[in-house]
Amino acid sequence: MDSFRQQQNQSFSDYLKDPRKLLDLMNKNRKVLATWASFALGAYAIYAFFSSGDFSFILTLGSLSRSATGISKNSLICYSICLISRLISIMLYNGYLPYDDSGDFIYRISELIQCCTAVYVLYLIHTRFRTSYNRDMDNFQWFWFVLPTLFLGILFHPNLNQSFIGDIPWTFAIYLEAFSMLPQINLFRKKGGEIESFTSAYVASSGISKFLIFLFWVFTYEELNDVDGTSLAPSIVGYLKKEAINEKNDEIKQNDSMLTKMQETQQSILKDFDDFEKQQKITKKIKKEKKQQRQEKDKKQQLQKQKDNLANPQQPVKEKKDPVTIRQIAGMVWEDKTMADWGKDDYRIFVGNLGNEVTDTVLSNAFRNYKSFIRARVVRDKRSLKTKGYGFVSFGNSDDYLASFKEMNGKYVGNRPCKIEAGRWKERMHEYKKQDSEIQSQFKKANKKKARLPGGYY
Repeated sequence: MDSFRQQQNQSFSDYLKDPRKLLDLMNKNRKVLATWASFALGAYAIYAFFSSGDFSFILTLGSLSRSATGISKNSLICYSICLISRLISIMLYNGYLPYDDSGDFIYRISELIQCCTAVYVLYLIHTRFRTSYNRDMDNFQWFWFVLPTLFLGILFHPNLNQSFIGDIPWTFAIYLEAFSMLPQINLFRKKGGEIESFTSAYVASSGISKFLIFLFWVFTYEELNDVDGTSLAPSIVGYLKKEAINEKNDEIKQNDSMLTKMQETQQSILKDFDDFEKQQKITKKIKKEKKQQRQEKDKKQQLQKQKDNLANPQQPVKEKKDPVTIRQIAGMVWEDKTMADWGKDDYRIFVGNLGNEVTDTVLSNAFRNYKSFIRARVVRDKRSLKTKGYGFVSFGNSDDYLASFKEMNGKYVGNRPCKIEAGRWKERMHEYKKQDSEIQSQFKKANKKKARLPGGYY
């Protein structure tokens, strides 16, 4: 160990400057040099006699370079699993064997020897060298790499064997081999960086092996990248892509269906509107035709009447005058006695059912808010100064006269609801005096029987 540390303190350039030191170094490490020389000679022999010189030889060379002994049990377990998985693939199938002569038996034999060697070394660690094994330092467990790399091998693997059993073990071995050296490196770190000569040769050969495997991956990428593979990752990606496309297509179909429904609804609305317009036109046309038919019928009837009159001429019938009503009598009495100065063409309202408390002012205030209001008078007995239960309200416009007639009927004037009847009083008293005595007799009869006028009693 002291000599090893002294060699570390001196650089390789110092040995090249002094030939004696170089010879001493070679004598001290002659076993290591013999191992590397035999490896180089064997590699050249395989390349010269069994290989065709292409890059399939790199795979065989990588397998031969991993024959060195290891120290970490976890690394050896990983290597053993790698070798066993690879042997399952290359012993049963030929998809991952070199195409040249090295793939006939050299590659399989080298893998089998390495597997047996790794298993034998594990056996020695558990039996003969059990006491010298650094169990406390070798704590980087192997199963931390096996499960993830197996999952990667199932997802991503080539398809040269056209078999699920033949492709996954080979790919799983490649993935696991990339992490197999980590427990060994962790053990070196725990020991403080001290590496024995054979152990350093083992690490160096493993590094060369990884480099050669990297070259193998680079130059065989197109060959291993099979389109019709059994890898699950492309299937999963394709499935997700297909689902995304289907979802997008469903969305497009749904939008198209909604658009189609909207268009159909719009067309139905337009159709209904057109039908409504047509129906309206037809209805108007029918009404117009019926009106024309009625007009023509009326014209025909008038013409027929005219013809009948011409054929059978008749003497004109005298119209009978209606008898004088009590309202006219009351109007004549009223206008003769108290309203001789009122206008001839006033529109007057007859208001009945008035109490004794209603005066001209009270009656005027009840109708004063209406337009064209002129005046209001209450009929009284001159001797007792009591109302006779009715009065008259005069307006100068027919519209205001009708409005007051409609709104005031039944409303209270004083303590009683008034009763209103409309009428236009144009004639004066001297025009009625020319009539015969029948008018006076009707007036006397009405006064004796206390006949009820339309607006109340008088």
